[in-house]
Amino acid sequence: MNQAQEKVLRELNQDGISSLPFRDLFPEVDFSLFLENMNQAMSDTSNQMRIREQERGESAASKKYYLVELWKKPFLFDPQNSFMRFGIHERILGIVNQYLEMSSHLSYMNLWYTVPMTKAANYSQRWHRDPDDRKLVKLFLYLTDVDQGAGPFYYIPGSHGQGPYGKVLPSKPPYSTYPQEGKVEKFFSKEQIRTCTGPAGTLIFCDTKGLHKGGHATENPRILFNAVYLTEGAIPAEKRKVNFYVPKDFNREYALSWSKQSDDQ
Repeated sequence: MNQAQEKVLRELNQDGISSLPFRDLFPEVDFSLFLENMNQAMSDTSNQMRIREQERGESAASKKYYLVELWKKPFLFDPQNSFMRFGIHERILGIVNQYLEMSSHLSYMNLWYTVPMTKAANYSQRWHRDPDDRKLVKLFLYLTDVDQGAGPFYYIPGSHGQGPYGKVLPSKPPYSTYPQEGKVEKFFSKEQIRTCTGPAGTLIFCDTKGLHKGGHATENPRILFNAVYLTEGAIPAEKRKVNFYVPKDFNREYALSWSKQSDDQ
């Protein structure tokens, strides 16, 4: 492990969250390649149409009506795509697997476009804990600058399973736990809440068993890459249905072993 990986792993174990600039972990990688892939997805006519529908309030989405997934599910894992290679990069998996203390599965990935709205916070925009596993890791890579008006990610450090606040407003698997409005603020001061604003290229690792929320954009859109890593112990079993498949001739390493091959589709 290099120093950047060690820093992330140490902070994950201690706080349940770690953030750093992309270049600290990947100094040799040209971040503009990621922005090119993002712009390709953004230029897709159907994506532009869906974004406009969300902005006008015409979407049929009932829960995350504020979110547009730019890759249509299920999609083909493309080894030439910067984000998809990134999701299974050895430096990423090295951190994730060490934190989870076992080899992990990449169970989800996508590009998220968050539509600015003035509606009240809903669903994952509210404080909650994820139920998927005893420990899990979500990775967020900001592709646009994220300020307070763009729906930053919020986290309570130490609220992950092994943290000092792991049993405060605990989760109740197999369902996500959404405390009543204002209840989290009764347990934690403003100083205990980490607000993850940052420029494009901000990279966040977090164990979302801890209390977290995000994506309540009110002024500016937010675009990010999101990847989710689970273990063999993940619950419920249907969470193992990943949102992508891999080419038949692609060498599927363990991290991709839950995904289907293209000829199964």
